[in-house]
Amino acid sequence: KDLDIVFSIWTRMKAADENGMTTCISCQKIKHYHDLQNGHYMTRALAPALIFNEMNTHAQCAYCNRNEGNRLAYRRVLIKIYGQEKIELLESMQHRKSWIGLFELKILLLQYIDKFKKECKRLNHTPNTTEQRVLNRWSK
Repeated sequence: KDLDIVFSIWTRMKAADENGMTTCISCQKIKHYHDLQNGHYMTRALAPALIFNEMNTHAQCAYCNRNEGNRLAYRRVLIKIYGQEKIELLESMQHRKSWIGLFELKILLLQYIDKFKKECKRLNHTPNTTEQRVLNRWSK
């Protein structure tokens, strides 16, 4: 749960400009990162091993995220960013079972807490109550 919280906000923050504005990967609407969601190209249910894969997750508006991620538009942009070959590789991983164990989850969490803190400084973001609880739990 903690990893999901930190990874989700970091995914939205990393694409934001200095004013916190970013673009929905699917429809290209520009919104503040607070108003976007962490959209998965290969859904959580379809590809549990890719939940925390950075190529699989991008800032996305609620409409596109609920509308099955507006997958065709999402895919077109992914190909522009990463190239056809990498996206086909990503798609080939969709039926893999999650390889992530408890140890790996903790390592990922600590890595994304660090990335989140850097984005907080860059965007002058003050963590909300939920985010701060996560930071407090893992800052020892």
